[in-house]
Amino acid sequence: MKRYPCSGCSLLCDDIIVKSDGLFIDEVIGACLKGKERFDQVSAQNRITSPMVRKNNELISVSWEEALAKTVEIIKNSSAPLLYGFSNITCEAQRAGM
Repeated sequence: MKRYPCSGCSLLCDDIIVKSDGLFIDEVIGACLKGKERFDQVSAQNRITSPMVRKNNELISVSWEEALAKTVEIIKNSSAPLLYGFSNITCEAQRAGM
């Protein structure tokens, strides 16, 4: 069992206990429903495990380098880029995105 902060919402609760076998999460204690769902996503069978890019109206897996290059291209070509989803990332990632 280890304590982890929860990034399920902007409250960032810091008293969540997670039981894990080292690979998968077995139990989450002290999290609300939204927080528990966030932890459950880590072990979900249908989660996306590699970057994906839309080509010919279809999502295909690509390397991290290709995905990052595509992201940079999209942001550079935007007149007013909007970054969304910062409530679900670390403070360090939020700072880097600014």
